[in-house]
Amino acid sequence: MTPEYKKRLIHYMKGISSVGVLLYLLLGSIAPSATISIITFGLIFISLLLSVLLTGMKTLKTLNKHVLFTLLLVGWRIALNAGYFERINEGSVSGEFYTFSFLSLCVMIFQVMASFVSLGTSPRDINTNENINKHNEQTKSKMNSIIYLLSPLNIALLGVMHVILAAFSTDG
Repeated sequence: MTPEYKKRLIHYMKGISSVGVLLYLLLGSIAPSATISIITFGLIFISLLLSVLLTGMKTLKTLNKHVLFTLLLVGWRIALNAGYFERINEGSVSGEFYTFSFLSLCVMIFQVMASFVSLGTSPRDINTNENINKHNEQTKSKMNSIIYLLSPLNIALLGVMHVILAAFSTDG
């Protein structure tokens, strides 16, 4: 896969994720909350997974484990919304759930964008300038550090959301 093709693919996948976030922000107040969350995070999950698979990371050895954290957290968010779909859409959850949901969305946006940057900054070619390869490795290292910092925060936010849904929701 040529570096230009890889860069274009990552760019398109970022666009799909951005469309999902825009849907959430624009339709979040008028569409059922769990429905729009599943659509949004489904788009993010698919675009990130396709980016990982189509950019040549086909084995666990070459898989960027930092991006795997992001995929797992997006999957957890989808599972939360799917598991408590009825309660969330009916509004029979604690008001704090929506606060933590929005905070998690904000953290997830930064985490997903850092994942895309990390995926798009691998060394390009043996024939490319050594300074470009060094810069790409530094950028990738910075993005992976950001993902490492944001992952525990997002785990905490998703954990609080899970507790709220499991323990502080009413059935009607």
